[in-house]
Amino acid sequence: MAVEKITKRDGRVVDFDQAKIEIAMRKAFAAVAVDIEEEKIHGIANQVVANVEERFADERIPGVEDVQDLVERHIAEAGYFTVAKAYILYRFQQKEKREEEKAEAVAQAKAHQLRVTLRDGQQVPFDVN
Repeated sequence: MAVEKITKRDGRVVDFDQAKIEIAMRKAFAAVAVDIEEEKIHGIANQVVANVEERFADERIPGVEDVQDLVERHIAEAGYFTVAKAYILYRFQQKEKREEEKAEAVAQAKAHQLRVTLRDGQQVPFDVN
């Protein structure tokens, strides 16, 4: 069964797009200056998608993290260990960045420094209530 949807980190369910996997892989290869043929990128992405379809055949919608885990694995299995390592490190850095941003937002909310825009355009301090 073809993968049609994916769950984003924020919980939204959106259309699955293999092209996004290929874009991420191209960026990973470029980041470590490793040349790769477009056919190989497409082939690895096809393997990732086939693996996602196999693992999520039970109708459960895969999450972004699930797919990224498989991308890491398939890049390494294709023999591109430096690229896989760079991809893993980038994911870790992005996770840390998200956690820092979340902690900052929580701190601002607790200090009543967050502002929200109401439907009428007025900006007011954020209030949990």
